[in-house]
Amino acid sequence: MPGLAFVLDLALTQKQGYSLFCLVDKPSNVVVYMGEYALRHVGDLSLDERDTLPSSIQEDLISRLLKTNKYQDHREARKALRTGEQVVHVLSLECFGFDEELHASLLNPEAYDSPHSDTDDGSEYEPQ
Repeated sequence: MPGLAFVLDLALTQKQGYSLFCLVDKPSNVVVYMGEYALRHVGDLSLDERDTLPSSIQEDLISRLLKTNKYQDHREARKALRTGEQVVHVLSLECFGFDEELHASLLNPEAYDSPHSDTDDGSEYEPQ
């Protein structure tokens, strides 16, 4: 289920919503529609909280920092996180809706018109 995300900037919260799908069976690529979600800023990690993050998450944050070109090397980026110069924001996913038609079309695609038919522009599915 949806949880928390750690981000370095709040740009992701500007978008109104995301359709969330969850991979439930990797070998057969089965996905389930989970609903419509918005990312909400719920706070920032304290330095103590940041220190308790698994090293894999800390390394991921450092990698993301290096991609921004704000810091020249790994040591600089690590220092920015360790000292609090770089804030790590905490986001949560908030469900605000559920598209029943989309869910039904995924469960039973044969019951819906193809989005590629000559009379349908693909903007919505209609039951047959």
